[in-house]
Amino acid sequence: MKDKPVRYSAYSKNSVILNFNTDSFEFKVTNMLQETALNYKILLAHIGELINISGYRNDFIAKKLGLKPTTFSMKKQRATWSFDEIEKLLAIIENEETEDYYLGLIMNAVDTEDTMSLTEFKNKVGWK
Repeated sequence: MKDKPVRYSAYSKNSVILNFNTDSFEFKVTNMLQETALNYKILLAHIGELINISGYRNDFIAKKLGLKPTTFSMKKQRATWSFDEIEKLLAIIENEETEDYYLGLIMNAVDTEDTMSLTEFKNKVGWK
């Protein structure tokens, strides 16, 4: 007896990218929690570079975070931020340059995964 097809969805940050059934397409399932952990690890490893790219001065960001400039400098060098500090810091420095840089980091990390063109994908799932 053939297994009943299962419907899966792939999500981006804000929306569904695609839906497909397991009976029509073989695919690799990425563990979303592991991917989230990897993205956070990448963020922490490059937070100092993101601060530099943001264009804001260290003393300005330190003041906004309620830290002394020397404490901010040490945290930046050692990457010893708490989750709450990271959240506040990102709210301050987030701009097009930091988003582009971070997206590039994520894309480089994912670059080692197998990919396929849109044409190959359409052929796999039987779309015309």
